[in-house]
Amino acid sequence: MRITPIGPRRDNTRFSFGGDYQSVSGKQLCIACSPDGGHVYLGGQAGVWRSVDGGLHWDHAEWPQPPQDRPRPAGALPVTNVYDLWVHPDRPDVVLAATGRDFRRPEASGVYRSTDGGETWALVHQFRDGAGNPTIVSSFAGAPDNAELVFAGGSGGLAASEDGGRTWRAIVVAPAAAVHHVLVGASVGGARHVYASGSAFWHSADGGVTWRVDPGGPAIGAPTDGVGESSRATCLHPANPRIVYARRAVRVGDTNVEELLKGTFPVGDGPGSWTRLPNPPIGYAGTTASGASFVLVHRAPDGQLLFLVSDRRTTHLAIGEPNEAGDWARIDGDPVHVDPHGIAASRDLRRSTAPSMGRLFLISDGGAYVSADGARTWTQGLGLSTLGLVNAAVLSVAGRPQGICLQSGDNSGFYSRDGGTTWATQDYVGGDNDCTFADPRQPDRLVVFAPRAGNREIFLYTGPNGAVPDAARGTTQRHRVKGPPLEDGQDNALWNAVSGFYFAGYRPLVLTVAGEQPLPDGDFVVIWTQFAADRALLLRTTKLSALTASEDWVTTAVADGPGVKVFRQGPPLPVTVDVVQASGGHARPTFTAGESGGSRRAFRWRSGMAGWAPLVPSTGEGPRQAVRFFADPYRPELVYVLDTDHVWRTDDGGGHWVVDAGLERVLTLDGFSFSQRGSGVLLRDMAFDPRLDARFAAGPRGVFHTADGVGWRHLALSSALGAQVNGLFYDPGVTPCDRALYASTTARGLLRLHPLPPEWDTPQGSVNAATGHLTELRVHELHGGFGPPTDHLDAEVVVQLDAEPGKAFGFPLRTGHGEAQARGMLDLLRDVFRAGRRVRLEYVRTGCRTGTLIRVVEPG
Repeated sequence: MRITPIGPRRDNTRFSFGGDYQSVSGKQLCIACSPDGGHVYLGGQAGVWRSVDGGLHWDHAEWPQPPQDRPRPAGALPVTNVYDLWVHPDRPDVVLAATGRDFRRPEASGVYRSTDGGETWALVHQFRDGAGNPTIVSSFAGAPDNAELVFAGGSGGLAASEDGGRTWRAIVVAPAAAVHHVLVGASVGGARHVYASGSAFWHSADGGVTWRVDPGGPAIGAPTDGVGESSRATCLHPANPRIVYARRAVRVGDTNVEELLKGTFPVGDGPGSWTRLPNPPIGYAGTTASGASFVLVHRAPDGQLLFLVSDRRTTHLAIGEPNEAGDWARIDGDPVHVDPHGIAASRDLRRSTAPSMGRLFLISDGGAYVSADGARTWTQGLGLSTLGLVNAAVLSVAGRPQGICLQSGDNSGFYSRDGGTTWATQDYVGGDNDCTFADPRQPDRLVVFAPRAGNREIFLYTGPNGAVPDAARGTTQRHRVKGPPLEDGQDNALWNAVSGFYFAGYRPLVLTVAGEQPLPDGDFVVIWTQFAADRALLLRTTKLSALTASEDWVTTAVADGPGVKVFRQGPPLPVTVDVVQASGGHARPTFTAGESGGSRRAFRWRSGMAGWAPLVPSTGEGPRQAVRFFADPYRPELVYVLDTDHVWRTDDGGGHWVVDAGLERVLTLDGFSFSQRGSGVLLRDMAFDPRLDARFAAGPRGVFHTADGVGWRHLALSSALGAQVNGLFYDPGVTPCDRALYASTTARGLLRLHPLPPEWDTPQGSVNAATGHLTELRVHELHGGFGPPTDHLDAEVVVQLDAEPGKAFGFPLRTGHGEAQARGMLDLLRDVFRAGRRVRLEYVRTGCRTGTLIRVVEPG
């Protein structure tokens, strides 16, 4: 199996907007570079990325998926959230990563060190809270006059290393102090100033031995994952270690107002004198405060001082300390995405007309950018596949290229009509886009949630004559479906066609099962919560393209029929129910509905039942809460429930429950626990095959599968990918060979997993070998063949091997040429099968899971 990123790139995407609005890369949180700007490291929510050519090209260290009995790959960075980086001034392959807030592995938060440019990592220090739990590491500061001296700040305090991060000693700034930002100056006259900001502002004039609270200094919070401060919210004057600059937001009425502060400290140990410097202008069209605050003061080789700040919207530069707002100039713009998060500069950066002006690096919601001309123009680096996805949908038509729709936070969405070879801006442009869905049996229809369009709309795309639709910007194949009317003109009527409910388990489509045809206009279900009536209605439509007005959702019909656009399914539900899934096809689907919060009850209903039957809590042994539930869309009796302490499964619609020990084991191995909540729940998504018993699951630890419903194995561990999986889309393919699984990630874009077990990953027609014990030997009538039409084996002798589960090998047993060889192979197979001895099968791969035997060998 191969794991392939298939998302958009700069060189294969047609954009409808400039790079300041849409990018093929996603949000990053921190950046650091070597003094010459040649080695650059980038951190965010997908571990650490690296560039060795000054930010023009990026790569991400990945590790081979470990054996099934290994919990994670050796040397991998186990925490994907990185808030700051430090690069050794003399050895650019030595780098430190400040990690934390990874809901998957909170106990692994700490300082990690790599000596090979990010290929392998070792935990070298942890901060701990009062209860002894590891906490976030927020920032680093290296001494400008000592390459080995580096400080680290975190929620648990301060630490220092005098050997380039190999070993650390804790520093007590104050009891229970949270240190989120740290600065260290050069030693002047034997005195080294160190500053720390977090729950308060502290100053040390003796290298961190003694500390005092500075009463006028700013308290600044920890680096943010979204809006707030970055790890570069403070900086030192490059020529005077007694001058500190800080960037933060303060609350003025109902508004956050950015302020730029300057603190000047005396030669000795005394309080600082703080003043406000003028802010850059704000209010540029199309910008909102969605980034992070930072400040960088850089001294060019010619002595020129460059002040660079973020206002959480855009980035500005002043030459010399600013005296008024007009001293600032905005330096970002196309192709730089708005909402900046971090900045770094090479030592030789300057703003001049010199042939060489060093390098300036800027990161934002759109990835990483580099300027080599003093921030006049920018280049976006290649290879940075870091889109944060909501989810994706895949449309497969036999003999035609696939359609792929992916929806991205921060960067709207993208659409491909050729299987990911090329991409274009998706038609719905919501900035933070929402969800997309498709029935694998109906690839000419695509549904996109568009909550920011009009009255919380749904966009339906339909292709002509069974073809994949065009869902790119400028399409003529879109139909807009308005949401239900608001109550009394107020936004107090809710329907769940929005991503928050998708993440809680809502799936809007009734999928087509084997033996039935898709409905011509689809099959869509939604919950309309009516607070005034204290109820929730489950609504269904098989005429989505006929809905043209909000009032179309207002219905008393309880069954489909002529003239009926929307009809109710089941009696009204409790007003707290907001998640629904359908199973069993169009004729008589079973609906499982539940609460995403509160008591987390779940109910089931199908046509003919008088009311909703309680499913969770179970009346006997079984789940007490449905933290998440997943009903097999093809087999209505099969339901999985994530409880607070177990993963439960029922094969009979809730009559009996069992703990799925195999799934529970792979989800919790390596320290992952049921205590995770919100976006970190232990089981985030599941997918099911309509023909086979194959099932797939995604959780914080990775992506897993079972071929028989019992034995679960990992396909992709998040620790090996540096990725966190949001959701799955399973494409069963036209034939079993075409099966593929698509994983949407928080910061690694869209990943395609193919071929899926038990398919081989060697090409058809290749010669291969496998050794093991026979589990089956059968001989049947001439020309009978073996296997389904889509994977047929022309053979009368068929064997299966324990080393290749799910595979079949065979050969014809006929008179004529080769008969003697065939008889000899059969005799040997009978002998080893009866005696339970090992055998080596040499074969030509002829199908997805079949091979023609050419030689049988008993190993010596």
